[in-house]
Amino acid sequence: MKASYLLYDGQCKFCTGWATFLKRYNRSQNFEIISAHDPEGDRLVQKNQLSHLVPSTIIYINENEVCIKSDAIFAALSHTRLRWLNFLKVFPRSWRNRIYDFISENRLLFGSPSCEC
Repeated sequence: MKASYLLYDGQCKFCTGWATFLKRYNRSQNFEIISAHDPEGDRLVQKNQLSHLVPSTIIYINENEVCIKSDAIFAALSHTRLRWLNFLKVFPRSWRNRIYDFISENRLLFGSPSCEC
């Protein structure tokens, strides 16, 4: 069992696409990417009392912290070959999360028309 997890909405094709993209860059397998709707994902959601965040938010969990929204993305990226994208953390969290919320609320525009978000 891994010590770090990235939970995403596995019922959304847009979210699943991004999870698949991140899996390609997680070559060292430092964290596991799982759907919040899978049994293991659901267990982690319940254990950390995060059910109010599913399915609208990506969640990163490790031994010491729980990150959501843009912080979750940057936490995951820091363990991949894409860690250079962490320079975007220079922007205030409120700005980053507004962009995250816009994308999350408009997933149908960015994803497949069959997305069940």
